[in-house]
Amino acid sequence: MNIRAEKRILIAWWGTSKHGSPTIGDHMAVSNVALALQQSGVKVDVASYHHVECGDANIVNWTQINPGAYRCVAFVCGPLSNELYFRLFFFRFRHARKVAVGVSVIDPTLPGTRLFDEIIARDGMPQEEFDLSLATAPQQIARRERRHIALCLRGHQREYGDANCYSTRVDRTISEITRQFGDHVERIETVVGKHNSVQHIHQSFADAKLIITTRLHGALLALHHCTPFVAIDQIKGGRKVTSVLGKVPWDHVYPFDVDEVALEKACHDVISEPGINHCIHKASQCARELSQQALRHAVDVILDRS
Repeated sequence: MNIRAEKRILIAWWGTSKHGSPTIGDHMAVSNVALALQQSGVKVDVASYHHVECGDANIVNWTQINPGAYRCVAFVCGPLSNELYFRLFFFRFRHARKVAVGVSVIDPTLPGTRLFDEIIARDGMPQEEFDLSLATAPQQIARRERRHIALCLRGHQREYGDANCYSTRVDRTISEITRQFGDHVERIETVVGKHNSVQHIHQSFADAKLIITTRLHGALLALHHCTPFVAIDQIKGGRKVTSVLGKVPWDHVYPFDVDEVALEKACHDVISEPGINHCIHKASQCARELSQQALRHAVDVILDRS
């Protein structure tokens, strides 16, 4: 009997902690990884305080399970955390192999990053894969006439350091532009909660005629639903927004210091350009293929067969 082969896989994510604020992108990535592992014939548990749809995977409380039951613990999506909570979590599973997939590496020297035997990063490492959230086709959404502009803003990103995040400047520029448009403007919050369901967030992205976003998953959800978007990387020098979206054939990704005139023109172009529908579908297909490729690699790494 191969005891190692019978052991389970445990998935951790930002929803593992009760203090986490997992976004719809986190939900999609975790679900994709869990389902792909199950399709490979592996038994999967998800350590989660927050509800998440993961097929037949068991949702477990990590403080009440046997650490010896797992051959590998995989952290999926989001930035790698140096927080004490996750360091304690991984210490409890110190005898299991530990990998991180689809993650952002803020600082490879931090103790929270050095916990892992292998890291498959979407950004922050010399070798990078695409984000894992878009590997499956969009769910069925009622298509309505796209009339409004939607903002999906990240806010301050303290993990990159206060001096490197220009969220206030970028938000002010976006506010000026949307005021000049005069269209109805809605805000999309991507953090899933009691009053902000996964279905509602998907519908919000599908209903907009233009998404203006400083969130990586704001842009990726726009691609998921073939909604034209303008993305701004509010981190000096560019980080995950620039890195991940730079792999997709879409021209409307800008640095934090883009001026108001150029950004306003970009928004007008995205709304009115005759070939924009073809461009967004092409970019969406490319993103899905890259995400599927990244998912296959992630599963191989988690199962230690790469």
